[in-house]
Amino acid sequence: MTHLQPPGGGPRIELFQYLMPESEVRDLEPRNVGNAHICFVVEDLSALYERLLEKGISTISPPVEVDTGVNTGGSSLYLYDPDGITLELFQRPMRSPANVE
Repeated sequence: MTHLQPPGGGPRIELFQYLMPESEVRDLEPRNVGNAHICFVVEDLSALYERLLEKGISTISPPVEVDTGVNTGGSSLYLYDPDGITLELFQRPMRSPANVE
């Protein structure tokens, strides 16, 4: 178990590593109900995706544009960490000054 927190305070993330027999391993596909994941907001998802590919890191899919809801126009992709935990990389949608609240 570990806690991660940005320097100077802010939200804290608590991470656990659970060890279980192979017979109890769950299907952690992102679209499965109940699959928790952690999301990292990034500035340039396309460039990051290219860097991941250059380093031989595979993702579940290339970046996908969000086409519904408050994040319409953003993009994201999912990948697995070395332990099979789902991670999401998300780029917020671009907002024009007239649309910013």
